[in-house]
Amino acid sequence: SDGECCLICRSSTAGDWVNCGSCGEWAHFGCDRRPGLGAFKDYAKTDGLEYVCPNCSVSNYRKKSQKTSNGGLLVP
Repeated sequence: SDGECCLICRSSTAGDWVNCGSCGEWAHFGCDRRPGLGAFKDYAKTDGLEYVCPNCSVSNYRKKSQKTSNGGLLVP
């Protein structure tokens, strides 16, 4: 990831980089300390897990809770 900065620590030092499947930003896998993330190799595989960064996880969670709280209707 040339010229990219980690969305968590904001540095471009070498490390295990993962690309968020939601916003497309890059992060050092080691900077993401959320429990239950799995191992870097699970995300690095072509057919592995999709990495979603902490920022997108929070907004995805908010969207999900809005959907269920209004009877499953999507509000624009």
